[in-house]
Amino acid sequence: MSKIADTTGGWNHTVKAALDKYIDIKRTALSPATIKAYEHYVKRFPEWFLYLPLSAVTTEQVQAVMNEIGTTKTQYGKEPSAKF
Repeated sequence: MSKIADTTGGWNHTVKAALDKYIDIKRTALSPATIKAYEHYVKRFPEWFLYLPLSAVTTEQVQAVMNEIGTTKTQYGKEPSAKF
């Protein structure tokens, strides 16, 4: 089991719960700008994905979400780094 599943209480939690927990855990270790970027990405995820149980997420669904939200360039013209 991965650390994210361990910290959220297991694979029965939703994707959103896991992402929120991850952000909370990293809040003191990462810069405010990075936290804000993570929160921004979570807001862009479609609801159908956010409320899936972690145990039900497939690679195809992750790819569909990435295709749906796409990527945006930062103010410096670079692709943002996402460390989910």
